[in-house]
Amino acid sequence: MEHDLRRGFRLGDWYVCPERNCIAAEGNELHLEGKVMAVLVYLSGRPGEVVSKGELLDRVWPNQDVADGVLTRAVYELRRALQDDAGKPRYIANVPRRGYRLLEQPRFESSSNCQPSRKVRRGLKAASAGLMVALAAMLLLQLLLGNSNSPGVRSVAVLPFVNMTGDADKNYISDGLTEEVIHVIAQQPALSVAARTSSFALRERGLTAEEIGQQLGVDSIIEGSVRQERGLQRVTVQLIDTRSGSHKGSVTLDIVGGNLFSAQSRLSEIVVGMLRAAGADVRPLQSDGGSTVSDIEVYELYLRGRAALQTRSGESLRAAREFLLEAVRLDDSFAPAHASLAQLHLVSRAYLGIGIDETRDLALTSVRKALASDPENVEALVVSAALTADAGDYEEAMRQFDRAIALQPSHAVAHLWRGEILHLLGYLEAAMQSIDAALKLDPLAGSTNTVMAKALAFLPDEQRMLITARRAEEFNARLAPKFLALHHFRAGNLEEFARELGRYHQVLRIRPEATDLLSRAARGEIDPQSLASRLEPFSVRRNNYFATEFAMLGLYPEALDALHRWPSHEGSFIDDMWLPEFREVRALPGFQQLLRRMGLDDYWHAHGPPDACNHGAPETFCEIVTVAPGT
Repeated sequence: MEHDLRRGFRLGDWYVCPERNCIAAEGNELHLEGKVMAVLVYLSGRPGEVVSKGELLDRVWPNQDVADGVLTRAVYELRRALQDDAGKPRYIANVPRRGYRLLEQPRFESSSNCQPSRKVRRGLKAASAGLMVALAAMLLLQLLLGNSNSPGVRSVAVLPFVNMTGDADKNYISDGLTEEVIHVIAQQPALSVAARTSSFALRERGLTAEEIGQQLGVDSIIEGSVRQERGLQRVTVQLIDTRSGSHKGSVTLDIVGGNLFSAQSRLSEIVVGMLRAAGADVRPLQSDGGSTVSDIEVYELYLRGRAALQTRSGESLRAAREFLLEAVRLDDSFAPAHASLAQLHLVSRAYLGIGIDETRDLALTSVRKALASDPENVEALVVSAALTADAGDYEEAMRQFDRAIALQPSHAVAHLWRGEILHLLGYLEAAMQSIDAALKLDPLAGSTNTVMAKALAFLPDEQRMLITARRAEEFNARLAPKFLALHHFRAGNLEEFARELGRYHQVLRIRPEATDLLSRAARGEIDPQSLASRLEPFSVRRNNYFATEFAMLGLYPEALDALHRWPSHEGSFIDDMWLPEFREVRALPGFQQLLRRMGLDDYWHAHGPPDACNHGAPETFCEIVTVAPGT
């Protein structure tokens, strides 16, 4: 009988389709959680019999240590979905201290499409897992697409869901739903999804679908809204073709009782189904492992923390830290909250004034807890890779970056940071490929454009570097003036060089006197040989001790000395050593000592020499690659 039940059956007014986890009536479908459907199927296999709670738990949750409450919840959701009254039951009766009994006799019909009868009553008022999902539009959409020659979905941007509840404090809900959809699509190998930074940059711009498609390089967009209706939060999601402006699908779900975690999980299934109906090559969703949360309050704290984390200001980051710390205090096994804390600690260096050593230790503690709960948490893997590279273990760092990208191919930050490590290792062309992948996913992010400007400065590609640096500045990138200054110096525009250098130094909190000294030295007004000693009072670790400026001015021993003073694990400035301005610095004997201190020679022996040793005449330092490790 079990085999027949799995192929579908009628139960009173409802057609039950276990293979699709749905029940249907009058052209509408209501989807159930897998375990909720499993309870219904098992009861339907024993109609009229009292089935004990223990038997149901053993059959539906085999080999799992679960409380009776999960079964109580499943039966409650079944009753809501079937519009059954526990006081006067038609479908499921509670037998006190014994179990449950199915009152209706299942009827079998030869239908593999889970089509409902036309005689059943209208209206579905309840929802599985606290959700009411109206998917009639999806059925019509699938029918229409079956006869359509329109191209399928290959790339998507998820615009920030609009909070239409009238309560600005609920923005974290709409933002959280947006991030969930981005996260789900980013796991699909055949789909490209624009990064959150770029999607959110278009908030309230009033652009058409075609204009958004052009700016983000996508063929489709997903947009949504959250409304407050009759005590419920109603979420509407639409899929739009940016090439034609036509709608490809629209679905609605209701969040009942504030169950955001269930809402996001259900939304993920809906979006994947909508994309599949529109011709996208999508895989079934995988379990999030350590993303499971024990308490709705914990999940809400996490969403509030995530929303605050995205706003890079001291006030917002302090708020994010409080939300996330409270979330992990309530549930220390919730991996996403630990991963967000790790990310927060990394950016705290610049925004909260916390010391580098302290933030590294805090980030490392958080990332280890995240990965202990969920070894495949991509956010944690990316932060762990960055910390591992800081510690000089480039082999393990690259392995973690590659693992993160395999799990989530559209993770822009993973591609970006991986590219930065490749730069540090001297693989400039490979770094460019990785950074270019990040830029395609996140074209409107200031940080991504800044790193691309740096990559172009290494090659160099002067005109494109200038365009990219200006674009980074347009998106409020703090370090963009550095590459504008470099461009003007190379072009001999010394007044513009001084202006941009001053803006760059202001970001790094370097006193104007240092900028003035460097500008005068560039104009030949002071003896360059005295520059290092005159700049010494202004040297701070965060500005690389003026190594790049020394190299630009031809003070090569001073530049090398500055590189040696710079702690290689405390930032990305050290990779300036691959700029063309450092070529003479790389020829100095002490440069090999620097490379050995950083451990780059060990990586090269395992993976091949850097680009400077592969094209034309190898540079002087390249003899280090031919020397056996440890000698």
